[in-house]
Amino acid sequence: IEAPFLWYLRARGMTLTDVVHEPEIRSASGLRWAVDVRLYRGVYRCFDALFLHGEANCRRFAELYPRVPAARVHAIQMGSLVILDPDEERDVDLRARHGFTPEAPVVVFFGTLLPSKGIEDLLQAFVTVHAARPDARLLIAGNPSRLMEDGELEGVADRLGVGDVVTVDAGYVPNEELGALMGLARVVVLPYRSATASGALQVAYAYGRPVIATRVGGLPEVVEEGESGLVVAPESPDELAEAILSLVEDPGAAERMGAHALELSRTRFAWATAAGTILTVCRGITSR
Repeated sequence: IEAPFLWYLRARGMTLTDVVHEPEIRSASGLRWAVDVRLYRGVYRCFDALFLHGEANCRRFAELYPRVPAARVHAIQMGSLVILDPDEERDVDLRARHGFTPEAPVVVFFGTLLPSKGIEDLLQAFVTVHAARPDARLLIAGNPSRLMEDGELEGVADRLGVGDVVTVDAGYVPNEELGALMGLARVVVLPYRSATASGALQVAYAYGRPVIATRVGGLPEVVEEGESGLVVAPESPDELAEAILSLVEDPGAAERMGAHALELSRTRFAWATAAGTILTVCRGITSR
């Protein structure tokens, strides 16, 4: 239904563009994945310009949809998802809410809870982190997807023996509390098994927090190694634990990386930068 309607709009002289956040279903495989890609082949060919988050995602898009002319595909970066002014944020004490001591270094995972996010890898990594730094705490905050069962992550943490140092705050994080959540974090960890881009990463940058991300999708293009964060292999709890400990044990490095992340949020990843690329492409189309 969608493709014929788009072709109709195109035939009426409309210029069609789209920001493709994810060119394929992240948490699907087999027949469902194949059908989804096949359906979108007709949809994406309707557009005059398509924008993807980073060069890696442009390359993946070309593999999935080879009949879409390469000249129509353009790379932009995702910008910050923080929409509130500081004065609109709530002054909440999340350390008190979750029972963290003032001195405890807190590692934060933030985002929708999905199997593809690699949260179990993070829990396994935290076994090593806890052994080296018993004072460290892990906070997992986000809304569970339908693919995650209630209490699933708590059960994994208990089986691994870290249930007493892991807190799962399963629920939607209000925009008004993002500042307090990021302020709590020594580092924000994104242990994804698959991804294209990450809004949570940009939230961390906007609040001046370093990140640890995995080498998937466009994430390595966004994290400047050793400058705004660290990049590790996906599904590698040992490597992830080493990276976490390096920042837990060196707050000065974490602060320095966080300051650089904030600068990137205000420059390279500002929405004005992405908008400039989009406007240039669209003006080129309409001028023809």
